[in-house]
Amino acid sequence: NFSIIKLPTKTNADPKDSYSTEIINKRDRDLIELGIFYAEMSSYKNAEESFKRAIKNNPNIDTAYDRLGSLYNWQGRYKEAEECFRKAKALNSNNDSPCSGLGICYAKQGKNKEAEEMFGAALAINRYNDNTYIAFGHFYNGQKRYPEAEEMFKMAMSLDPYKDRPYNGLGFCYAMQGKNKEAEEMFKKALTIDPLNKEAYNALMAYKQKKKTSALDNGK
Repeated sequence: NFSIIKLPTKTNADPKDSYSTEIINKRDRDLIELGIFYAEMSSYKNAEESFKRAIKNNPNIDTAYDRLGSLYNWQGRYKEAEECFRKAKALNSNNDSPCSGLGICYAKQGKNKEAEEMFGAALAINRYNDNTYIAFGHFYNGQKRYPEAEEMFKMAMSLDPYKDRPYNGLGFCYAMQGKNKEAEEMFKKALTIDPLNKEAYNALMAYKQKKKTSALDNGK
């Protein structure tokens, strides 16, 4: 997820904010935000160049390494992603985002033990980051550890009830357990928050089609 992140100008950032507390000058700030914009537009080559330019200007910007690692994760370039996240962690051990990024990187490669450790490390640094709980929830969904997944998604909701992503995750968690009524409720809530949520919309349409097919089969 490449939603626009805030980049701090002071070292006394709120502990609930999940970004580095480094001081970043305007030039490098603009390059990082430009890279995020390009990534959101799926212009990955331009995004990579923007992050690398920021790193070239200042090799000590952990946020740039972290964003570049997220880009590589998105592209399935896990070896390069891991290298970037480790550099970000080395530069700033108080930034939880690289730990979460490593968790996603390991999970995508089936390194489940390492992934769980990294998600746990991220929450140990910052227990107020709803994005980490969402990622952790998806990880548990993939492991079919549904009670733990449900807990993670609900924690994310408690931190930010106006974000649709945890409702998506919990909806799929319920769906995979055959709890169709509960799943539908979650997808409807996600669409209430964001009517353009494609995942929730497609899931609801699938449920409607399933009900229609079932009704026809039963002669109703």
